[in-house]
Amino acid sequence: MRTCLRSALAALLLPLGGLVAAAETSMAVQVFSCNLKDGATQSDFWEAADQYRTAMGGLNGPGLETINVYALMPFRAAADADFLWLVASPNLNALGTGLTTYYNSESGRGADAAFAEISDCSAGIVLVDNLHQGEVREADYTDQNPEGIYELFGCNLLPGKTAEDLQSATAYWQTQIEKINSKALDEYSAWLWTPFRASGRFDFAWLGFSPDLESSMRGATDYLTSEAGQAADERFASMSRCGSGLWNGYAIFGRNTEAFN
Repeated sequence: MRTCLRSALAALLLPLGGLVAAAETSMAVQVFSCNLKDGATQSDFWEAADQYRTAMGGLNGPGLETINVYALMPFRAAADADFLWLVASPNLNALGTGLTTYYNSESGRGADAAFAEISDCSAGIVLVDNLHQGEVREADYTDQNPEGIYELFGCNLLPGKTAEDLQSATAYWQTQIEKINSKALDEYSAWLWTPFRASGRFDFAWLGFSPDLESSMRGATDYLTSEAGQAADERFASMSRCGSGLWNGYAIFGRNTEAFN
């Protein structure tokens, strides 16, 4: 999808020389926040998504073997976006290589044009840390059925709070959730998003995944009614303010099955 970050991505490619290997970042995700244009419908979205799937399926090149793509659509969220489009790679280098291959292809530019006809999007890149890994499930990248429920928190640090406070609260949450005996939380995955050179409304975001609505609500109940969960929430409330909503998640394209499970 079209973005002003395209030229900047090429600069992210770090050359390798001799036997010296570059260190890598954590997972990198390009996030598009999109609204449908007047008259455009969800059917138009899926036509564009299917064109994207076809384009990606016919492309082979550096970086594309590690890219997974997902879409989120509001389920119970007071969202200012009709959908989010997530392009996930294991690190910044892989993301930059894959997107460069995509944008240099005729089919990739055609898929971009299809989305430009139906939607207006803003884009940024986030670095992602996996905080809790639930059961890994195989996604179906060929249908239009939701793969699960995502809870997305957009958060800002309170005055005087820093990235170190966020790191401390996150580490505390990880210790607390292990104290809760919950099958639903065993199925729950969580990721911390931090912006990479992008101006946005949030200092960080939290993305939680459950395989279905029932599991999501059971996990939330087990968490909120436990002393460990309440203590973890209090730690976050002491250093940030967040808004959240539930989203349906759709698998669009993937070759790297471990990139975003």
